[in-house]
Amino acid sequence: MNIVELTDTVLSLPVEERIKIADSVYRSLNSFQEENETLWAQVAVQRANDIDAGTSVPVSGPDALLDLKKLYRP
Repeated sequence: MNIVELTDTVLSLPVEERIKIADSVYRSLNSFQEENETLWAQVAVQRANDIDAGTSVPVSGPDALLDLKKLYRP
C-alpha cells in the first residue's frame, strides 16, 4: 500500500477511528519531548530533595547569570 492508498483508506474511516490514528501518529512524533519532560521532572524532584537535605544551596536566577558572565567574559 502506498501513501495515497493509505491516506484514502484512513480518510474513509469514521471520525472516531481517524482521531485515534491521528493521536497515535502525533504521540509517536512527540515521544522524545514527553521523555525529556519526564527526565526534567525527575531532575527537579532530585534537586528539591538535595535542597531540603542541605546538600545543595539554591542560587537565584540573576546571581547564576552573573556567575556565568564572570566565567565566560574575557
